[in-house]
Amino acid sequence: KTSLADKTRILVYDLGGGTCDIAIVEANSALNEKYTVIDSDMKRIGGKDWDARLESYIRREVEKQSGVSIGNNSGYAEKIKRAAINAKHSLSEKDVNGNYRDRVRTRVEVNGRSYPVGISRSVFDELTMGLLNQTIQMTVELIARNNNSPIDNIVCVGGSSNMPQVMEGLKRAFPDKTIQIYEPEKAIAIGAGIYAQFCDGKDTFLSDIASFSYGIKCWKNDEHKEEIIVNLVKVGDRLPLTKNHGFISSYDNQTTLVFRVFESSNNEDEFDYDGSKMSSIMQVDLEIPSGSPKGTPANVYMTLTPDGILEVSAEDRNGNNVKVSKKLNF
Repeated sequence: KTSLADKTRILVYDLGGGTCDIAIVEANSALNEKYTVIDSDMKRIGGKDWDARLESYIRREVEKQSGVSIGNNSGYAEKIKRAAINAKHSLSEKDVNGNYRDRVRTRVEVNGRSYPVGISRSVFDELTMGLLNQTIQMTVELIARNNNSPIDNIVCVGGSSNMPQVMEGLKRAFPDKTIQIYEPEKAIAIGAGIYAQFCDGKDTFLSDIASFSYGIKCWKNDEHKEEIIVNLVKVGDRLPLTKNHGFISSYDNQTTLVFRVFESSNNEDEFDYDGSKMSSIMQVDLEIPSGSPKGTPANVYMTLTPDGILEVSAEDRNGNNVKVSKKLNF
C-alpha cells in the first residue's frame, strides 16, 4: 500500500468512452476518508465522439472516391465505424521504437470495391481539437472555481487518455504541472483493488461528491401554470446521502402521484422546468386511495451512493409506498 502526503492535491482527468470526469482529490490521513474529493465535474463527451468525427471524415473521403452516397446505409456505416476506431487506436499506439505513428491508412469496401483512406495525425488532431478543448476548458474552470488552489500533479486515466493529443493538450494548458499517465485502461480496475485493500469496514478511504443535481418536477403553485424542479440532491453534496421532501396531490380523486426525476447542473433549491431542454431519467408512481382529496401529502426520499446508485422512494400517510433504483452514468 502506498499513500500521499497529507494535503497533497491531485487532479484526476478521466477521459472514457462516453464521458470526461474531472476531480480534485486531497489526501488527509486525519479523516476516516483517507482521500476527499474536493470538487468534480463531468461532461458527456468521450472516445465515441472522437470516433464520430473520424467516421464523418472517412465517409466523405469514400464518397468522394466512389461517387456513391453512403447516407444512412447501415452496412456501410458499420464498416466505416470499425475503420474509424481502428485508425484512432493505430494513431494512439507507439511503434517498437516508442514513437507514435504520423499517419495510418484504412480501407472501406463499397459495392465490392475497396477504397483507401489515409489519415495523418495532424488531420486527426484538427478534426477533434474542439472536443479536447472542451475537456481542458472544463478542467481550467474546475481549478478556477476552487480559487486556483495548488494542484500537485495531474493523473490521466480512462482508455481515451491514450490519445497523444490528450497529454500534449494538458501540457500546453498546464506547463508547470507534472502530468502522469499509466495504463489508463486499467486504472479504474487497479483503483478498485487499492480501494478494497484499504477498506476495513470502518474507513471509507474516499469521500465522493455528487457531480449533478437530482430533483422532482412539480407545480409551482395551485394555479398549475408553471412547473419547477425541486432539487433533493445538489451538485457538490457529499456521498452517500439521503434527502426527503414533501409533495401533495394536485387534484381531487387523484389515484396516482407521478414523481419524475431530472438530472441537471443547476444547484438551486428549485428552478423553472424547461421541457425543451430536459428529460426525466426515472419515474416513481405512487398509488393512493381513490377518493383522496386535493392536497393529499406524500414524502419522497432520494438516496445517492458513491457508486452511482440513485434510489427514489415515495410514501403516503396511509403507508402506501413504492421504491425505484437506477445505476447512473457518472
